[in-house]
Amino acid sequence: IELDEEGFPKYTSSFDSTQIHVERSVQSFYTRKKTPREMDSTELKEKIEVLQKGGLSTRSLMVEYYMKLSVPVACLIFGIIGSALCIRFVRSGKDWWGVISSIIMVVLLVGFYFFLMALFRSLGKKGIVLPVFGAWLPNIIYGIPGLGALLHDCYYR
Repeated sequence: IELDEEGFPKYTSSFDSTQIHVERSVQSFYTRKKTPREMDSTELKEKIEVLQKGGLSTRSLMVEYYMKLSVPVACLIFGIIGSALCIRFVRSGKDWWGVISSIIMVVLLVGFYFFLMALFRSLGKKGIVLPVFGAWLPNIIYGIPGLGALLHDCYYR
């Protein structure tokens, strides 16, 4: 491009029409942007694929994608842990201290789980651990001992 003394182009041309190929639907330009937590798994996966094609980092989105399944699985894990604690501490139907101590322990364990979840989520987003581990390590840390305790208490009681 040649510019004149004032910095404007010396030559311009016109055209009747042009086509711009964008890999997005027209509706996506007019709708409100959803956060990764508001998107369902399919929408988030599509966004990750589009951004990866563009060469952008998708680590943060990948962690949120894996969290879509790991958080519901945590409910199952806490059910297993709660069952193991009840089997271990509740001796009879009228053992209220066993029930109360089981409930207190589960509440403390859930609180620590959310601490671990926030920690590993941030480690996954920063790239210190893989995104899949950022979402699933708290479940692994709690699930294996919880399942082991439940099986031990069921078979060796």
